[in-house]
Amino acid sequence: MRLGGYEPVDRTALLESMVVDSQFRELYLGSSLIKQILGQLRLLEVEAVYILTETADQYFLQFDFKALGYDKLPLEIKSTKQCQTFCPASAKAMRL
Repeated sequence: MRLGGYEPVDRTALLESMVVDSQFRELYLGSSLIKQILGQLRLLEVEAVYILTETADQYFLQFDFKALGYDKLPLEIKSTKQCQTFCPASAKAMRL
């Protein structure tokens, strides 16, 4: 099982939670899903992609995401339901 998505916000997007069942993690489904989503966002001419993570910041470095202080997030990203409701203040912000 795999799950993931994004929330488009103007010319940016916020990647939402990515989940791959532990029995399938060695099949690189997570990487494949992220690459597919990033490809879709390129086609949509999204200018910047953001993520908020508590545990996967090192993982997202392989996709060229860079650490970003939470205070540097654009207001439109901070205003998303994902950011307001589901992500704790301790989450690390990253930008691609």
